Amino acid sequence: MVTQLPNFIEATVETIKMMTNAEAKKESASIYTIKIQETDNKIASSIGFYGDIDGMVILIFPKNIAKKACELLIGEDTDDEELIMDSLGEFVNIIGGKIKSLLADN
Repeated sequence: MVTQLPNFIEATVETIKMMTNAEAKKESASIYTIKIQETDNKIASSIGFYGDIDGMVILIFPKNIAKKACELLIGEDTDDEELIMDSLGEFVNIIGGKIKSLLADN
């Protein structure tokens, strides 16, 4: 799984660029136990994948970044948290699908 991390990150960045038509870039990558001290102003979504390799993709965004990504997707301003969560869920579903494809190809 660790050897696939660069592919996972690339799939995430490319999906964000494609869905938002905005610039996205990887600044760093690391593996660690998630300890989120401050949960205010953050939105998260996850999807699991199971088979030869089991895992989970979790995206955690500051609310303002999730809101901006949603607005880029729908083409208008919104404060609708349900719509923002749905947009974040779509990101995770698409990224999860790309990761499954990457794992199947290897």
